[in-house]
Amino acid sequence: MALKEYGVFTAGMVTGWMARSVFGGTRELVVQAIVLGHDVRDRAKQAVTERYESAEDMIAEGRARYEALRSSLRRDDVAPQPNAKRDRGEAA
Repeated sequence: MALKEYGVFTAGMVTGWMARSVFGGTRELVVQAIVLGHDVRDRAKQAVTERYESAEDMIAEGRARYEALRSSLRRDDVAPQPNAKRDRGEAA
């Protein structure tokens, strides 16, 4: 019986050792994958932020140019109107 118990004990030790080796290695792999996922997320977030800021800059520049064009057109379209009362000699 002692030899059978020794065999069961040895088989249990080997199985436990192998399971620990497999799952211990898998744990490290999972942790590395999580680290990589965080890095990818941060880079994607940074890229989106840069694109958003670039779009905001273009929108602001377009709005400024539109306002400048609009104000210059308004000045060109508005001709000085002669004062009708002054031209007729009446008091304003």
